[in-house]
Amino acid sequence: EQQQDANSALMELDKGLRAHKLGEQCEAIVRFPNLFSRFPFPILINSAFLKLADAFRTGNNFLKLCVLRVAQQSTKQLDKILNIDEFMRRIYSVIHSNDPYARAITLRMLGSVACVIKDKKNAHHSVQQGLDSHDRVEQDAAIYATIQFASHSHQFASSICNKIAAMLQGSTDITAPIIISLLELCRRCCYDSDLIQAALATKLFASISKHAANSNDRNRSSFTDEAIQSAETLLLTLAPSSETSAQDRRALKTILPTLQQLSESNSGVDVRIAEDIVCLLSSDEIPICSVTSKILLETLASIVTTSSTPHLLDHLASDLFRLLKMATNSANGASNTNAQKVATILCVLLFTSESEMKNSNFPAKILSFIETTLNNWRLYRIARQASRLGQHTVAHTLFNTISKSVSSEHHYFWLTGLADLSTAEAMISASSRRGSGGSNLKNLQGAIHLYHSASTSMMAAVTPNHPLTFQCEYARLRNETLQAHAQLLSACSLIRTCPPSAIAASTGGSKSGEQNEILVARMKSCSDWFMAVETGYSNLHMTSFDSDPKSLLNIDLLQQSCSIMAHAVDVLVLSRGSGLGSITSKSSSFDENALKKVTIMLEEVLKESSPSGPMSQLLTDCLVKCSMAILSVPLSFPRYFYQSLQTTSIKMDEGKDQFVQTVIPRNDYFSTQFLITFPVPGIYNLHIGTNVEDGDGVWWKTGAKETVLVKSFDDNLRIQQQAQQSQARTTP
Repeated sequence: EQQQDANSALMELDKGLRAHKLGEQCEAIVRFPNLFSRFPFPILINSAFLKLADAFRTGNNFLKLCVLRVAQQSTKQLDKILNIDEFMRRIYSVIHSNDPYARAITLRMLGSVACVIKDKKNAHHSVQQGLDSHDRVEQDAAIYATIQFASHSHQFASSICNKIAAMLQGSTDITAPIIISLLELCRRCCYDSDLIQAALATKLFASISKHAANSNDRNRSSFTDEAIQSAETLLLTLAPSSETSAQDRRALKTILPTLQQLSESNSGVDVRIAEDIVCLLSSDEIPICSVTSKILLETLASIVTTSSTPHLLDHLASDLFRLLKMATNSANGASNTNAQKVATILCVLLFTSESEMKNSNFPAKILSFIETTLNNWRLYRIARQASRLGQHTVAHTLFNTISKSVSSEHHYFWLTGLADLSTAEAMISASSRRGSGGSNLKNLQGAIHLYHSASTSMMAAVTPNHPLTFQCEYARLRNETLQAHAQLLSACSLIRTCPPSAIAASTGGSKSGEQNEILVARMKSCSDWFMAVETGYSNLHMTSFDSDPKSLLNIDLLQQSCSIMAHAVDVLVLSRGSGLGSITSKSSSFDENALKKVTIMLEEVLKESSPSGPMSQLLTDCLVKCSMAILSVPLSFPRYFYQSLQTTSIKMDEGKDQFVQTVIPRNDYFSTQFLITFPVPGIYNLHIGTNVEDGDGVWWKTGAKETVLVKSFDDNLRIQQQAQQSQARTTP
């Protein structure tokens, strides 16, 4: 019925095309787009466009304009034309007309259907000839057709470049509007035709420069410099136009990984690229909430993550804050997804700025931008990254804010636990910066209490699908580490109650000696505590098979920090004079700056103290400084704490044996037998099932299923028991 309606509608329009009145013909032509939308059948559309091509060939210029308008309105239906050659022949016949307006309409018609005739050489030739026309209307139509063909045919775009360049060089007789149109055409055609090739060539060139490191320095330097210049030029050229051109965006996505690769292998390049990206985003050419801005910021974040340049974004922090303000002003809740993503990436980049981390107003400043403008999911992601990058004050505030908006009880306890962990770490960082012994111990005790509260909340957040095994164990070990540091600070404070040796000799040396023994015993307990926590981190490392390499490195660093403290106590108190070889060898993977700082302090103290003398405040002060040096490094929660990149499941083979027999029914009845051995006495479950195979070899699970419980005995044991029973009966 629908096909009959389509045929009748097409016949009615065809009748209108054959009418003698111009108005009826025009009315029939303008009704074709509605016909295509109602009946999008390839056969109907093919027939209709052939009829329109006949009307275009035989009608006047007004009818040609109407057919052109139909073609422009029906671009989605052009690929359903089956007889392309016949359609092209009827349209192309008008290009030889003596009327320049008819030729102009024909050129625009060819450009409108360029997607289906993009490889027709005669159409390419006619468009190039139209560019040389002295008629302004025909030349404008040729420029329009050139743009359309260049966007669909790279071959045409490459061939037209020389033509456009020659026209621009001899532009003395060309008016200014035509020159502007040719320049726009040059940007679209000449540049776009080789865009992907240039990006791929630069990518290959960067790979060659990387392998050129094995040759002499001169070749490597020349290769690298040219690759960097090419990639940077493409970045500055492609970024402004990639928002409106899909081809430019593809080329930009090709060149950005190359820039990241070059920045990893060449010092100083990462600073230049970071400045270029921030400069592009600060200009008016790229909207801050566009897809291009998101791509550029993701690349900048990757470069910052892999860069070895310290303080890479410190001099760009003010520009990043200005971009963040622009992004949050455009976010407006969840209405602009790109703005939300851009604001999230900008926050992460600001977290990596060393100068901003030392600024006490930084948390309040960044919270004022994002707390009320971004949705809860974006706030959670920002808080997660803040806890991973040491910005625990920001993380605590955001986790507390989000916890008030969740509907699940488990999510509430999870967020509450994270907020307590962030508060504890912020408290530790603040106390280590102040450096006061009594204040440090008090803040450590407060952080330990918060860790206990966080552990309780996380246990309440456990579900069968999310057991949180790693998270709970990680928090427990961190709590144990803080308790060990608090125990060490408390033990070091005992030295103040011990009188100096000169006074102790006159007032009661035995009492001073007893206090010294108590202090040594307390130090021994602290050393054992640190070693026990180190063992716990080692076990956590071995059970974290699914974690990523950086998460494992994080665990190793915490383990080595405990090893450093245990050996420091051993060298300064328990076995003075034994040297620092054990610390250095066992802590080679720890943070280099922290290790160097602790080692220098230990060497200076060992030079000034006597190996055979009693405990002194100089030694305990050194231990306090070592503890504060390690605690001053903000804890970075590993990625595995929040998300796992893989899941490994190992299933044990239960040793099931399967026996299969195929039986052909006889008179609608079949039977079979199995001989099964039970080598070990015990209870076995036998699962018996029947399936049906049809004539085509397809199996159908329509048969009966049964489970039989079988108890197996040992015949030898039964025979022995019977022999013993018979012997017992025959014995008088």
